[in-house]
Amino acid sequence: MNQQAPSTNNGLESINRTIKEFGTLRERKDLRYFFSLLETQIIRSWSVERDPAAVNTKLFAMKQPVNTKDFTLAYKWLEEKKKIIKLRLDGGVRLFFTPSGERKTLTRQEVEKYIEIRQRLSWESFDEYVAWKNEIHAIKLCPEDWLQGSCSCVSFQKDLICKHLIGVSATFGYVEIPTIAKTVPLHENRKRGRPKGAATRCAIIVD
Repeated sequence: MNQQAPSTNNGLESINRTIKEFGTLRERKDLRYFFSLLETQIIRSWSVERDPAAVNTKLFAMKQPVNTKDFTLAYKWLEEKKKIIKLRLDGGVRLFFTPSGERKTLTRQEVEKYIEIRQRLSWESFDEYVAWKNEIHAIKLCPEDWLQGSCSCVSFQKDLICKHLIGVSATFGYVEIPTIAKTVPLHENRKRGRPKGAATRCAIIVD
């Protein structure tokens, strides 16, 4: 039975769609037949396809894949030349702070206040918490594996990847933004043929 990769980030909905499309063929089945189908076909097929010893095994993804659109968003974000403030933590972990929204500047005093409030967890209301959280993006970068980093933005919380994490990682040489991502405008498909070259621009870094 030919299985396909999930098309949604909701695991339950993805499994439900797969069972209907490749198992029951979108036909209503009685409960006894459905359990028999699960045991003899669906579960057996999934087990065989995930067998590490198989030649064409389907391995579970341990890292979030990064596509061309993600790199393009990161490249466009770097072109905005927003200020990035860097802090070093124990264990080689690095923290980067950058302003959100239309802001391009950020001071170390604002970062220190952001960290202080985060440590004290002192918010008077939920609205105050939302305003604080959306004021600055905090990016944690792990030099050993940049994909193990994180960001406080909404996009990362949903997709486990975002333009801020990619942009900071590219700025410090942990990943290279492909040329194709620099030449494709957002919301447009890449045209056929070799893409034109583009110079890399970096954000402003403050130690």
